[in-house]
Amino acid sequence: DAQVKWIEYDNAWAELTRLEEKADSMLGGVEPPLNEKERPAVRKELIEALQTRRKTLEALSGLYLKYSANLATLDTQERGFVRLVGEYGRFIDANILWVKSRNAFRKSDVSEVASAARWLVSPSNWYRTISALGQDLRQKPLPYLLVLVLAVGARVFHSGIHRRIDAVSERMRQIRADSFVLTLRVLMLTILLAATWPAVILLVFWLLSSAAPDDEFAQAIRSGLLKLAYVMVALDFVIHLFVPRGLAEAHFRLRREPLAFLRRHLRWLSLAAVPVVFILEMMRAQQISQEWYTTAGRIVFIAADLGLAVFLFIVLRPTSPLLEGYLRQRRDGWVDRLRYLWFPMAFLSPACLAGLAAAGYFYGARYLADRFLDTVVVVVILLLVRAMFIRWLSIAQRRLAWLERQKRQEAAQEQTPQDTAGRQGETAEAKTKAEAE
Repeated sequence: DAQVKWIEYDNAWAELTRLEEKADSMLGGVEPPLNEKERPAVRKELIEALQTRRKTLEALSGLYLKYSANLATLDTQERGFVRLVGEYGRFIDANILWVKSRNAFRKSDVSEVASAARWLVSPSNWYRTISALGQDLRQKPLPYLLVLVLAVGARVFHSGIHRRIDAVSERMRQIRADSFVLTLRVLMLTILLAATWPAVILLVFWLLSSAAPDDEFAQAIRSGLLKLAYVMVALDFVIHLFVPRGLAEAHFRLRREPLAFLRRHLRWLSLAAVPVVFILEMMRAQQISQEWYTTAGRIVFIAADLGLAVFLFIVLRPTSPLLEGYLRQRRDGWVDRLRYLWFPMAFLSPACLAGLAAAGYFYGARYLADRFLDTVVVVVILLLVRAMFIRWLSIAQRRLAWLERQKRQEAAQEQTPQDTAGRQGETAEAKTKAEAE
């Protein structure tokens, strides 16, 4: 834009090189024409105005040329800064995980933990936040009504959605009625079940952003709600995936007992994850004291990792209801042979992260824990895609087998009258020969 303006002003300045001819041309177009007495005075003033305009255009052209050059210089410097920041970022990512972000626990950390706990449960902080929401409610009641309706609807319509899932599983028992569309429908219903409460949390996050955008405590709450919604949608989806007669049992043909076992333990893990994730993210987002995050937040992080280690130990042990039948059917397979390798690695991984955080490598442990969570989400999605593909193949094979059987039955029915007619003809011919003899 600066270069375009420079070109415009430079061209306008160049057009004013012959001022006397320009003035005569402009006076020639004046209607009515000037008389001989007025013309010299007006011509002189016009030439002076054109001279002033030419100087102004020359100055503007020079300024825009200088402005364009400065912009080019700044662009070159900015590109250099961006490249340098990228190099520093790669260097930090490669080395900061193994740099201590905090010393091991000390006695002085007790006071920091106590201060963080007082800030977290402070009645004045919560009263200020709730008051801001109340004031915003009086000014804009419609968004709050929407949140209330969604929360009540989530409670009321969940049972209806479960009934629809059960109805679809009943239809699947009929070979002619079974189709991949039913599986897609149940998948959409499962996503709807899992996303309902996270949607309510995100709406509360939005309302809080509008009611108290600059309050530090409200900002920490918003960060906690955002992280909580992400974790809840992942856990709730897996829990609803394993409901009786749901997607995993009715469509993917998984056994009910392992699913019930896994669903039972996922529920207590989900209940424990809600306060842990919310508090940990609040400690990270608050700007009052970074010591609170590296002391109180670190304790919450260690507790979360140890709880996850307990969950993985219970669920993934080779004798658990989840894996016992699978390993028995695949005895001497690579999963069975390596069970003493992958099982300790599974439940010791979060325990090692807790140990790293306790030793002072809190940033690295938190970074690896976030990547671990993202990896679990990606693995669940890939397993779901694989199960959906196998389900589609099984339906297609079943349809082909059913059509093939129908064709054989039709061919057999067409063959039966012909065989009957042939036997009747042979009997009549035999009678004729007997009478002739």
